[in-house]
Amino acid sequence: MLGSVALALGLSLPVEGQVAPPAAAPAACPASFYAAGASLNPQATPNLAGWYAIALPITKCEKAFQAYSITMNNLTPKGSGASLTFISTTSTGLAIPLKQVGPIDIYTFGTLGTSVSGPSSSLAGTWGGIAVVPIGRTTWRLTPWVQSIGGKWMGGLGIGRSY
Repeated sequence: MLGSVALALGLSLPVEGQVAPPAAAPAACPASFYAAGASLNPQATPNLAGWYAIALPITKCEKAFQAYSITMNNLTPKGSGASLTFISTTSTGLAIPLKQVGPIDIYTFGTLGTSVSGPSSSLAGTWGGIAVVPIGRTTWRLTPWVQSIGGKWMGGLGIGRSY
């Protein structure tokens, strides 16, 4: 009888199995990003130009240092009317985060590529900075930026998306 009481008491106690603790949340992975927009180039006539860029993460999520492969193209008009031509500067390089101010991420970048105008082309190096500003709770972003191409500064504003 004492054995059946002990068995009944033993079965009525809560049983705690070995449950694995909840896994830690993974580090926020850097998102890929693309953007396009208008730029202002004081050295060009007309001054308004266009650009687009894509950035892909090249470091793993768990790394403290984050880096992106960035490819960009600036399309700058030259002349007007029948003599209107475009200079296309396509470059690829590295972008790294500098600082986060609230929800705004600020990056610096350096690239190397080619600048093509009609039948001529040359080597082009760029460096600059870009801010990635969230638009509400969406994946869309505003992207103000500045850069130097061959020592000539230009800047612009675009819209892009993280994916």
